[in-house]
Amino acid sequence: MAGVANTTFHVNADRRLIVQDPESRDSGFLFTNNLSGERATTWDSTKIGYILNAPLEWKDSSADMLYNFVHGFGHFKPGVSVSETTTPDAADNLDSEWHAIPFIPTADNVVKIAIRSIKTGTPAVDTSVQIWGDTGGSGPDPDDVRYKKLLNTETLNKLGTTTPADWFEIPIHPRLDVTPGEQLYIVFPKVGDASNTISVNYAAGSGTYWDSTNGTSWTSRVGKSAYRIYESRRLTTTVENTSAAELLPEPRERIFPIRSDLEEQTVRQTLLSAAEVLGKQRRTYGTVIVSPVTARIPLGTFCKIEDVKTGLSVKANITGIDLQADSSTLGVQRIELALDAYRR
Repeated sequence: MAGVANTTFHVNADRRLIVQDPESRDSGFLFTNNLSGERATTWDSTKIGYILNAPLEWKDSSADMLYNFVHGFGHFKPGVSVSETTTPDAADNLDSEWHAIPFIPTADNVVKIAIRSIKTGTPAVDTSVQIWGDTGGSGPDPDDVRYKKLLNTETLNKLGTTTPADWFEIPIHPRLDVTPGEQLYIVFPKVGDASNTISVNYAAGSGTYWDSTNGTSWTSRVGKSAYRIYESRRLTTTVENTSAAELLPEPRERIFPIRSDLEEQTVRQTLLSAAEVLGKQRRTYGTVIVSPVTARIPLGTFCKIEDVKTGLSVKANITGIDLQADSSTLGVQRIELALDAYRR
């Protein structure tokens, strides 16, 4: 995960796993050998260290860096494949009967469904949403349950109370593989009582939905239940870092495999962040030795380095800390810092 996002990870002194971009996390520390300078005199005294030995060299490297194209593959973009969006004017309560919405998929998968549903009272019993196959003309087949997902009472009590209801989206994970053109049903079991239940919105006067008192024998009813069926479309997302492209005579590319359950907008934002860092060169500084400090120095953050002897004045990421002591009684006498930075 840290590699795809181009961040760092470590276990801190409190034994917590930290994953973050060091360039965006300020440690608040200044390391300098100019304690009388304007910056040092106004700095937090608990977060300032004196440079005992500063690096006289640094190394720039484009290994695993300076890419102008970053690609991600394996994720998806959800899209509506089939739907019934006639504005509902009625609601079928589920306190005494099951409700089944017929649909015929046009794609080979289902990754999300959406219905319009309201609550009555305060539902106190968990229920589920299911996808069933067809009996061959007599409605849903209880022996052909393709998918089942829990809908807990916390979810149910977030539903509205007015018809037509807002769309209630339900992710299907992992995605359900189906055959385009086959008859399927979105099935809701009966739940609660007349005072505390949920209902499915539909448009009266035309169309067909199915209900049942026992989930086995089904009866067709007149009405168009509102629904949307979403399919997933596999994507490859490419981000170009135009600033890096100006420095390179030919394209340099980095490819990341992406989890299949991540959606386009999530992946795009992650790749934009990764491309910003991967479009730079990595600069590694020699070891910096500083005096002990009062506050704890956090890894995976940036600090300010100011060395008047060499003229070095930079923002650098803290990648390593080595506390050193020559005596068991005097405590820490110096700290070695491993630092790097990213630049164009």
